[in-house]
Amino acid sequence: RSEYLFPNIAGGLPDEDAQFNAYERVARACAPDGVRIRAFDLHVDQITYLAENRETNPALGLRAIRLSLADEKRFREQIRAILRANSRGNVSIVFPMISGVDDILKARNLIAEEKRLLADGGLPLPELPVGAMIEVPAAVLTIESIVKHVDFICLGTNDLVQYLLAADRD
Repeated sequence: RSEYLFPNIAGGLPDEDAQFNAYERVARACAPDGVRIRAFDLHVDQITYLAENRETNPALGLRAIRLSLADEKRFREQIRAILRANSRGNVSIVFPMISGVDDILKARNLIAEEKRLLADGGLPLPELPVGAMIEVPAAVLTIESIVKHVDFICLGTNDLVQYLLAADRD
């Protein structure tokens, strides 16, 4: 859970170097075993205090992969930091709140672009396995399509049970 590495995230997301340093420490500590870094699972209310950005129901609004894809600059910073931390080849990334193939394809395209740019800059890197968190009913219903575009899946039981049973996760 990448957001847990940065306790003051409400003051703004950490820059690429701060993220890289945290991810690299985790990758080094886990080597040679692998580590899965979950992309930020945040909603807009967690990273801004601006009234015009407040959502009525942030748990179902601009959150997780939707927020990342909507804020491409910050998402690219996180992707670059994770790619750089994968120098040993023991890091993978998992995207939270995937609701369909389109989320995966957009994220994979950004990974490919950033990896190419890093390689062009003299930093060739190993492949970065990509996974999807299955946490929403839409992902369950489209799982056969999703698995064709990822290297692994993770089951997010807290959110999935909440959304399937219309029950408060607490």
